[in-house]
Amino acid sequence: MLGTLSGSIADFVTGFCYIDNERDIVSEDVVTTKIIFREFTEGEIENYANSKDVTKYAAGLFIGGKYAHSLVNSIEGSLTGLLYSLPLEILFPLLKRSGVEIPIND
Repeated sequence: MLGTLSGSIADFVTGFCYIDNERDIVSEDVVTTKIIFREFTEGEIENYANSKDVTKYAAGLFIGGKYAHSLVNSIEGSLTGLLYSLPLEILFPLLKRSGVEIPIND
């Protein structure tokens, strides 16, 4: 599977739903993140596959890993949606509307 991603564009889609019954807030969304892969060799695929338990991940790829970053040209969309399947840029404003303070850590 990883070989088919070489030189291609893949869409990572995350469904998202937030419900706050006390404040009557309901939000449903689908967030799509495009991953533009560079072309990579069979040797690079083998090195990556040997560095991870690739059976744990969709398409055999964990984009949060160090080596996987080297296979990517660019990402368009939600980085946190891609890495954690939770688009924080959508979640944080909803939490604020619900009265939740978001701590900022350096």
